[in-house]
Amino acid sequence: MIEAQKLIDPQLPSYQEKRRRKILDTAYELLKDSEYDQIQIRDVAAAAGVALGTLYRYFSSKDQLYATALYDWALPFGYDAPEWENLKEMDRLAARIDRAITAFERRPQFFHLSMMLYQANDPAVTELAGLRMEALDNALLQDMKDFDEAEARNIASIFWGTLTNMFLRVGNGIDDVAAVRSAMSTLMNIVKARHQEVLANKANKTNK
Repeated sequence: MIEAQKLIDPQLPSYQEKRRRKILDTAYELLKDSEYDQIQIRDVAAAAGVALGTLYRYFSSKDQLYATALYDWALPFGYDAPEWENLKEMDRLAARIDRAITAFERRPQFFHLSMMLYQANDPAVTELAGLRMEALDNALLQDMKDFDEAEARNIASIFWGTLTNMFLRVGNGIDDVAAVRSAMSTLMNIVKARHQEVLANKANKTNK
C-alpha cells in the first residue's frame, strides 16, 4: 500500500507537484478522446511539454500514470453539488448514483480502463484501484448515516457492483444506458424502503 500511497500523495516540492499535476491532467484529457490502448506514454509526455524521462520520474509506467489519473477522477463523486444542499439523505444518494451513471455514459473509456487496471500485474496499480474503490464507497457512505456501518458498506458494494455489471452489459451490446438507469432506480427504491425501516426501528427503540 505504501507504493500506491506515494502515487497519490508523493509529498513533492510545489514546482514538482505542478509538473506532476500537468502530466496527470494531460493524461486525463487524452483519455477523453482516445481509448487507453491507443495512447502512448510518449504522447502524454509530448502533450504535457515534458521529456519522457521526466514523466518516468513521477510514474514508472503507463498503468501507474492512468491508475493515478482515475483515482483523481473518482474523488469528485464524493463532493456535494450546490443544488443538493436541501436534499434529504436518500435523495442525495440517488443524485450521487445518477452522477456516476452520467460520468460513465459520457466517458465509457474511463469505465473500460477501470476494469482493465483491476487485472494489472503491478501491485501498486491494483492497490490504487482498491483505494479508488474505497473512495467511491465513502462517497456513498456519507449519505447512509442512518444505517449501521456494516449495512451501509454492504449497500455501497451492491450499488457499485450492480452499476459495474450493468455497464459491462452496455459494453457488450446487451443493454443500453436507459436499462442502467432503470436497474439503479429499482435498487434505489429498495434502499429507500430499507431506510424507512431503519428509521422506524430507531423511533420504536426511542419510544420504549
